Amino acid sequence: DRKCMSVVVQEESGKIWLLTKGAESSVLARCCDDTKQQRLHQATLNHINDYAMLGLRTLAVGRRELSLQQYTDFASQLTRAKQMLEDREAAVREVTERMEAELQLLGATGVEDLLQEGVQETLESLRVAGIKVWVLTGDKIETAVNIAFSCGHFKRFMKILYVNGLRDHDTARHRLAQCQEDITDDSFYGLVVDGASLQLLYGNLKEEFYQVCRRCTAVVCCRMSPRQKAETVRLVKKSKESPVCAAIGDGANDVSMIQEAHVGLGVMGKEGRQAVRCSDFAFARFRFLKKVLLVHGHWYYIRVSTLVQYSFYKNVAFITPQIFFAIWNAFSTQSIYESLALTMFNITFTSLPIIIYGLFDQNLPPELLLDRAELYRNNAKNSAMSWFNFFKWNCFALWHTCVMYFGLMFVCFDDTCGLPDAQTPDLGLFGTTLVSICVFVINLK
Repeated sequence: DRKCMSVVVQEESGKIWLLTKGAESSVLARCCDDTKQQRLHQATLNHINDYAMLGLRTLAVGRRELSLQQYTDFASQLTRAKQMLEDREAAVREVTERMEAELQLLGATGVEDLLQEGVQETLESLRVAGIKVWVLTGDKIETAVNIAFSCGHFKRFMKILYVNGLRDHDTARHRLAQCQEDITDDSFYGLVVDGASLQLLYGNLKEEFYQVCRRCTAVVCCRMSPRQKAETVRLVKKSKESPVCAAIGDGANDVSMIQEAHVGLGVMGKEGRQAVRCSDFAFARFRFLKKVLLVHGHWYYIRVSTLVQYSFYKNVAFITPQIFFAIWNAFSTQSIYESLALTMFNITFTSLPIIIYGLFDQNLPPELLLDRAELYRNNAKNSAMSWFNFFKWNCFALWHTCVMYFGLMFVCFDDTCGLPDAQTPDLGLFGTTLVSICVFVINLK
């Protein structure tokens, strides 16, 4: 939430410095406001804006000289704050903010963050697949918008809406209402929001803000703290549609967001391995996300959904003959199956085929899934687990049961069934034969 971080260093001469870097909105607020510094502030802001327009990632840097006594007091206060059992975070914040006051502004940095190979193609494939992408970043608005255009998240034909610089709830409510009026169904829109405005929107305007985001093709949230990233993921998770949310990040600032999402994805980057260690899945390049979702995501969805539907199917097909048989035996609780068959049916007789299917089935080749990202849309709608498919599987189970049970009865109790002396099968023979047919048909299915 501080949007800055500090370190304490000591020179060989013995001088002790507190060095602070972070967003210009955070660092400049901690700097001295004398006349000389004010001129430097304005020049630095101009440089930061110029850097941001070039798509560079910007930071402001400040420092403060500490005496040995000041450092000793600060270290002891910080240690006590970290050892508190209650309100530890607030105590640490109070100590650090007290020390980070009256900084001397040093200047600003602008670093070019080159896009990885395949980012634009990956984002386009996700969009075709029906996956909505939100970019949550700590960068300035100008930097984030430039990068959004360069990576293909924003298109040149999109109309960009800005929700930034909000100061109170009335202004925020009016701006959201204006965005709702501006958005039409025959155009594509991108939305840009800054962290300060999000703080207001997450008060009493969460639902209105989410409805605006839903109607936009792409969303970019700028100057966000780690907590705001997690709150944004939580907002989408707990919406009325309850969509499945995946969060992908490569730095420590993304950890809270990754942990909040249903699925956390970590990219091994130059900013350390914190995101990777806290994620559910990790990979080396962003472009691998395309194969992770469109290929492996598709395969595993089909496998798991088939496994669930098949589990209902085989148990309905196996147990329904018991119901039919109960009508013939006057509901005497006599089982048509041997106890061994009842025990071994799920564990042994029908387990191997579905295990092999669940591990190795590939209903479509990976090349086709990568080339035709729109095939993922049915998975996003959860079509394989719909009520229609559930009833279809169970109708097949009832149909197969009727054919197996009544077909076997017709054969067994006919005078020409093949037994010597025109005998009819007893219960043991009938039940064993029925189990064998059930196992064969269910495994064949």
